[in-house]
Amino acid sequence: MLKATRGGARNLSTRVGLRLPVIGLAAGILIPACTLNSHGEAVEDLSDAATGSDASQDSATSVGGSGGSEGKGGSGAEAGVAGTSGAGAAGGMDGTGGVSGSAGAGGTAGPCTPGETLCSGGSVLTCLASGEYGAPVPCASNACAEGICSPCPAGTRDCDGNAVNGCEGIGGHCFAYTPSNVDPSSYWNWENATAATLSCDETLDTSALPAVGSGTATLCGVTLPYETRSQPNGPNIAIFWVKGLTVTSGSTIRLQGDKPVAFMVDGAVEIAGTLDAGSTSSSAGAGASASGCAAPEGTPSHGGGGGGFQFAGSGGAARDIGEASSCPATQFAGPALSCSLVPLRAGCAGGKGADGQSKDDATKFIAPGGAGGYGGGAVQISASGAVVITGAITAGGAGGGPGSLAAAENTAQLAPSCGGGGGSGGAILLEGKGVITNSKVFANGGGGGGGGPGQRDTHNGPCGKIGTAGGNGTADTTPATPGQRGEGLLDSSCADGGYTPNKWPGNGANGGTTGTPTLEAVCGEHWQGGGGGGGGGGWIVVNSY
Repeated sequence: MLKATRGGARNLSTRVGLRLPVIGLAAGILIPACTLNSHGEAVEDLSDAATGSDASQDSATSVGGSGGSEGKGGSGAEAGVAGTSGAGAAGGMDGTGGVSGSAGAGGTAGPCTPGETLCSGGSVLTCLASGEYGAPVPCASNACAEGICSPCPAGTRDCDGNAVNGCEGIGGHCFAYTPSNVDPSSYWNWENATAATLSCDETLDTSALPAVGSGTATLCGVTLPYETRSQPNGPNIAIFWVKGLTVTSGSTIRLQGDKPVAFMVDGAVEIAGTLDAGSTSSSAGAGASASGCAAPEGTPSHGGGGGGFQFAGSGGAARDIGEASSCPATQFAGPALSCSLVPLRAGCAGGKGADGQSKDDATKFIAPGGAGGYGGGAVQISASGAVVITGAITAGGAGGGPGSLAAAENTAQLAPSCGGGGGSGGAILLEGKGVITNSKVFANGGGGGGGGPGQRDTHNGPCGKIGTAGGNGTADTTPATPGQRGEGLLDSSCADGGYTPNKWPGNGANGGTTGTPTLEAVCGEHWQGGGGGGGGGGWIVVNSY
């Protein structure tokens, strides 16, 4: 959109391209229009236009300057209408110093001050260094006032910088396609949005926003207008409106909370730092929850299944029944889900591992199973311009928790506690007028938790060591690490708080990536808890227009 500079702006409607009317005094004689007195003498016209010369700057007479043969002032005109012989003139009137016009008859424009602008209909003329106006430049709005293009009408924008094709942005934005999940013209007045350059390490928590509403949030000192809305058949979504989005190199923006995040960007996007919508054991990525499409919990003696999303999770492992060869098949894996990311939603949680059961009372659960990991969060970037990623965008699932130890007074177990399943990877949706990435876009699943130790007969424990949680989904092509098994005992050889490793719980499964399925969790040996399944890889969808 043209933004002309002002320099003594004038309106061309009275200065450029005017052709003055003429009247005839005798056959073949034409002089510029003026007023005649009672004696038939010409009186000079002091209007803004010159009275007889095309060049109009140096005329020394008011009339007769078109070449009258006898007039004393007639010879001074440089470009007036040529007289043939001055027939009918008694000698020509003495000129009295005619008014210089800015445009003589048939002229285009008089000399101007370089940089000066003026309007010509819906275009702007700018005075060149030569002192003459250049070619007219159309305004995108097709409207000009006082030498400056008028703004585009309310609700439109000049999207491509080409003034000739006008203000093509409808609804005040420049999207040439319909973004997923959000109508760019229905939620927010784009005039409230500004360009956002995020240069910090901060967390944007959507749990702090209302379920449905609007307002502003502050991130890295930048004010971001937002709206929270429901989605058909999906969770509520937090939409942030910006005119250009940059995450600078070395900066990390974490997206957490109970709502997935969509950035609507009227302009270009550059992610040179890290945009992290991943989950950990203590915090859910944007839109993730412990119950969202979770894999089933492990039944007694089974680890929880890994959450599935684009890829299925792996099943939680069981303990063997006396011998390793009798270990049941893994089960409870979260299935793969077909998903276009419409509606936008986070990944699926892993299943909780089975609780340990008391040997004396099978209805009494004495050692909690490992918690299932959150699925990875969800983030959408829809831009009217290009999306360029030189940093990283991640949405990894959280690792499953380990099986636990029974309290000292409850060391005799019928069944041990088992590891929780890892959460699946989350969701990343990228849309724009060209999407360029360096392949550092990941939605990997979390690893399964390690199985818990169990004691079959002893009552004087506790004996054994707790295992470890599975690793969180990684920000590279490496699968998340599996949780390591705890240590336990076969019988009553535990005494005075010491322990002697004998039989082993199972390790959890590794987490899956978006290109690699998870491995299976490991069964516990002889009364020891099985590991949790690994979370499957999440969804990454790229729509380049």
